[in-house]
Order: sequence, then structure tokens, then C-alpha cells
Amino acid sequence: MIAQSSGHLRPVISGLLTFCLCAMLSSGLFGCEPMTPESPSPSVHHAPKKTAVFNPTKKIALLEHAGNYPKALEEAKLLPTSSARSEWTEKVLRDWSLFDITKAGAMYKSGHKEDAALLVGQVLDRQPDLLKKPSSGLTPELWTNFLLSRINENQEFWVIQTIGENDLLDNAQREDLLFHSYLHLSERRVSEKKYHSALIDIQRALKIHPADPVALAVMKSLQDLQKSWTDKGYLEFTRQHLRRALFYWQKVIDLDPKDQDVKKNILKTKDLLKKLELIEQESASPGNPSMQPVH
Repeated sequence: MIAQSSGHLRPVISGLLTFCLCAMLSSGLFGCEPMTPESPSPSVHHAPKKTAVFNPTKKIALLEHAGNYPKALEEAKLLPTSSARSEWTEKVLRDWSLFDITKAGAMYKSGHKEDAALLVGQVLDRQPDLLKKPSSGLTPELWTNFLLSRINENQEFWVIQTIGENDLLDNAQREDLLFHSYLHLSERRVSEKKYHSALIDIQRALKIHPADPVALAVMKSLQDLQKSWTDKGYLEFTRQHLRRALFYWQKVIDLDPKDQDVKKNILKTKDLLKKLELIEQESASPGNPSMQPVH
């Protein structure tokens, strides 16, 4: 009887065993954490991201550090307030000038004097007020080299006016630059056939360095020219070519208005021309007996 019913009891027993095992697992009987029904994980609260604040002055500083001064200057001029624009523009210009002056000094020491002068010129074109308060890198040698380059570029008057604008040069250095300015100006005037101006400039140069051979050569060339015109005037006068004589003597006076001898010659020749013109007019007059026809 029991044997026959065992087949019917197996499903019941299997169900009981499954129930017991589940109960044991849920109670932690085997050292396991009790099983709990899954619950939704709590939502994680994320703080809002902070938007990075743009700092334009930091960008300018980074551009300067990279050596990109032109771009840094552009950015400085775009700052929102006038005080910031003024402050940062001045700073960038100052740092840029200091950088270029230092570079020019290195060029000068390595023998690249023309390149050094060109770079100094670019600095001054960009920041003219640097002349009155030059940076420490602008040495007397570098400044003199730049001024000599300007003289060679026919900017003698600018150099003459600029020499005394700062204390970089002593009196001897200033006088030497004045000499070179007047000498170069005189040579240029000769080439332009402005002989009187050339004479004035070479006289100024010789007052500074009376024994300079180049200046003396320029003076002699002007004196030779003056003597040549004077002699040609005398030659034409002896040939009775009075107007030609006046032409050459006038060139002498244009060169040197203080030539008193030639001035006297001009006055005498002009007076003689007037007398000859009167004689010619009288000779051509119809009432002149000498002009009447001979019968």
C-alpha cells in the first residue's frame, strides 16, 4: 500500500525540499547574506558644472610669454575698460621694446650692425617716447650705431634734433655725431648742386673737427669750384663777353656771397653794360649825325 503511494508522494517531497532550501538561504543559514528583493538604486545627484570664466589678461600674458607681441597688443586693445586697455597696451609695448632692444644688442655685438640699427628703428617707430626714457638695453654704442645709420639715410636734420633728447651720450659723442651729420649733409648738397648750403655745412663740420681729411677735401672741392668760376668770368671779360662774365661771377656769389672782389667785378661790369647800351641807343637814333647817309 505504501509502495504504491510512494510515486504519488515524490512531487510533494520535492516541493517541500525546495521550500526548505529557499527558507534556509533567505535566513542566512549558510553564511550568505539574506536575499532581499531588489529595489531601485537611489538616483545620484550631480552638481551643476561650473562654467570656466574667460580671462583675457591671462591670454595676453600667455601670448607675451610665447613672444607673440603683435597679437598680444591686438588683444590688449580689445579689453573692456579704457584703464585696462591703457595699462596692458603700455605693458605689452614696454615688454616688446625691451625684448627687441636686447635682441638688437646681441646683433650689434655679433657684428650685424645694420640689422641692429634696423631693429632699433622699428622699436622707435612703434614707441617714439622711448627716446626720452630709453630702456637699459639701449647702450651708447647701440644708440650711436642707429644714429649713424639715419645719417646715411639722409636724415641728418632728424639726428641733429634728436642727439640731445636723452643722456645716453656724453658731449664728445654728441659732437662727433654732429660732425658726421654736417659732413654728410654737405656732401649731399654738393651732389644736389646746392653749393652755398654745402659751404655752410662743411664750415660747421670743420669747426668741430678742423683737421678731418674728408671734411677738408670737401672744402677744397668747393674752393676749387669757386676759383674756376672766377677765372672763367675774367676770361670772358677780357674777350668783351660781358654777359658771360656776369654769368660765371654770379655763380661765385651764389656759392659764397661774401666774395667781395667778385661783387665789385659784377657792379663794374653791370655799369659798363649800361653805358654800352646807351651808346648803342644813341648810335641807332635817327638824329644822330653819324648815322646820316653820306652824300
